[in-house]
Amino acid sequence: MKSDHRVPTINTTAMRQQHRKRSYSNGSFRKRDRHDLICVVCHAPAMGYNFDQITCESCKAFFRRNALNNANRLKCRVGTNDCIISLETRKRCKYCRLKKCFDKGLRKEWIMSEEEKRTKKQKIEDNRRLRALSQSLSILSQSSSSSSYSPFIIPDDRHLSFSFQTSEETFDEDLNEYKYFLNDNDRILLNNIEEHYTQAVRLNISVIKGYDNPCLRNLNDFVDVLNEPAHISALRMITLFKLTPEFNSLHEDDRLILVKHNLMAILFLHFTICTDITTGIFHEPNT
Repeated sequence: MKSDHRVPTINTTAMRQQHRKRSYSNGSFRKRDRHDLICVVCHAPAMGYNFDQITCESCKAFFRRNALNNANRLKCRVGTNDCIISLETRKRCKYCRLKKCFDKGLRKEWIMSEEEKRTKKQKIEDNRRLRALSQSLSILSQSSSSSSYSPFIIPDDRHLSFSFQTSEETFDEDLNEYKYFLNDNDRILLNNIEEHYTQAVRLNISVIKGYDNPCLRNLNDFVDVLNEPAHISALRMITLFKLTPEFNSLHEDDRLILVKHNLMAILFLHFTICTDITTGIFHEPNT
């Protein structure tokens, strides 16, 4: 029995993927034929390819457990090294079962390491989150392209006029200190951001079904009480991003990555700015 132990590398991972593509492309493994597959080790019904050969779930798990660690420690129970391995006898001799796995072409270098498993799991989770963000951005993109906006919380348009007048009165000296650093393009950009955020607040109710009036909805769980403002603010921020030309000029993948890695930090800053430290009340200035 072979006893060399090779560590899985990027090349072996690529080799696994290329082999699977060839197997599917040449028609040797089709979904409708799965019920006809037979394990090459014990001849039990199989579900598909594992480690480059068709195996049942039992032999797949057995090979994964023993191929790397127990290859040199196992011994044939009867001393012949040639036990018959079948569905009925496969559990009698581990040595001969593992030997047959290697003889039939199962590849131990295709067994993923713990690091590869963590990487694969993280990639699956990242893809799931990116798909969810992509769906959210797609829905909000359709909403932002519509010319009609329905008030989200307060139906009076008077409350939706966004202005820095209060801030200018409070921090007049600071603004005077920095206003000379702004050119006309900077002011236009700030005005656009101000206008886009006003539109972001005026979310179309059809985008978020069930949120016609969050202030009047029953919140039975304390977690809902905490999540309610975060959910609303997150949707507003994503809408703001979608209304920003600089954001839309980026590739779709870049937009998703920016939202994924920065939205939470922006929300924390947003909550900090909108919370009155003297009263402990959270209130957005234009709602």
